[in-house]
Amino acid sequence: MKTALVTGASRGIGACVAKRLARASYEVAVLARSEDKLEALCAEIHSAGGKAFPVVCDVTKENEVSHAYEVLKGKWQTLDLLFNNAGANRPGTVELSLEDFRYIYDVNVIGAYLVLHNAVPWMKEAKAGTIINLASIAGTVGFPGAGAYCSTKFALRGLNESLHNELEPLGIRVTAISPSWVDTDMAAHCPFDSSKMIRPNDIAEAVLYIDNLGENVALKEMVIGCRNDLV
Repeated sequence: MKTALVTGASRGIGACVAKRLARASYEVAVLARSEDKLEALCAEIHSAGGKAFPVVCDVTKENEVSHAYEVLKGKWQTLDLLFNNAGANRPGTVELSLEDFRYIYDVNVIGAYLVLHNAVPWMKEAKAGTIINLASIAGTVGFPGAGAYCSTKFALRGLNESLHNELEPLGIRVTAISPSWVDTDMAAHCPFDSSKMIRPNDIAEAVLYIDNLGENVALKEMVIGCRNDLV
């Protein structure tokens, strides 16, 4: 049975990916801050015959992330798949308070780094594994009024590309998924019709597809747009 860690798993894309992986016979560690939501998610997965367990953790806290990996290593010999998904958004650019600007960076960049900082050495030991970082089309286009969020996703894509080039020769797949608008709570401010957005399940299917590509395939990034070109 393959193992998978999903961060930002308490809702939205993360929860959907966790459920899809469990249906595909992965044992899934679901990581987020909300213990109640994680417990409910695990109960849903268990009722469908899957395997999952909660890991309560704030990805912006170095000690909490380190402890989370201690828990994982106590249960698993290897980590086969990391879906690095935890994210946050605050609309705005220079008008944002420094507190809000730092918060977005703490979650989207520092949090992603801390999760990778602990995962990569573990995968290097096994000389195998898949890392999927959830980036965004906003990491390729600087949207007006969203400079803080866009800049974090530009940073994450750069981190992903460097790791892709470093780790692929070692047998570790590193891929970014960069979607357009996905129908989740984070897209509630979007002026477009939600019926025309990408579904969270589309991202889940992409994660499963990437993890099961042949060993000779190197995929740096998967860009998923909306058919109606909402971006």
